[in-house]
Amino acid sequence: MKPEQYDLQPGDIVRWQEEGRKFETEIATVERTAVRVKVTFGELKLLPPDYFLA
Repeated sequence: MKPEQYDLQPGDIVRWQEEGRKFETEIATVERTAVRVKVTFGELKLLPPDYFLA
């Protein structure tokens, strides 16, 4: 996909699971070049183990 095809905006909430732990953060900035998307995030939050991720 081309960088302009990714629908990422500042303020979007991002959640993911890694090694059994669940995380959440907010996108702070999005920069696009012809070949890259650079995203910076705000504060990383560890979610409770029973938090549901779809």
